[in-house]
Amino acid sequence: MINIFKPDFKNFEGVKPISIYVLRVYFALMFFMMGFTAWSHIVNHRGEWEPINAVTWCVWAAYATISGFGIYKTLKMLPIVLFMIFYKILWLIVVAFPLWRTNKLIGSPSEELANIFIWATLPIIFFPWIYFYNNFIKLSTKWQQIKI
Repeated sequence: MINIFKPDFKNFEGVKPISIYVLRVYFALMFFMMGFTAWSHIVNHRGEWEPINAVTWCVWAAYATISGFGIYKTLKMLPIVLFMIFYKILWLIVVAFPLWRTNKLIGSPSEELANIFIWATLPIIFFPWIYFYNNFIKLSTKWQQIKI
């Protein structure tokens, strides 16, 4: 059981198994819960779409669908988790925090999303930041050097 907290070079390229498992749970939640919600909304929609509202639902449906790959290819799909962390934290800062600061969040239409989005802080803890840097950021700077 203690090995779940130690880097696993054999199976997970040096990432702790606990991080992989927590991220897989998030991928599964995104795939099933958000996927069901978004695709149900799209399929059952009647009439003309309001363009920005349609973009929102299409982005959520696409992101939820792509998240299904993360259940099995967790490390390869880390940018999806980073996208999820970023947009939810940004929404909390831009929308929920000002409402909370003025005591207007509770009972507002934003309260339900705030309660869901606050859980986006958990993947920050389990996100393999060093692996991400070495395999996504550092790799891209190497390619830039070769092209020069």
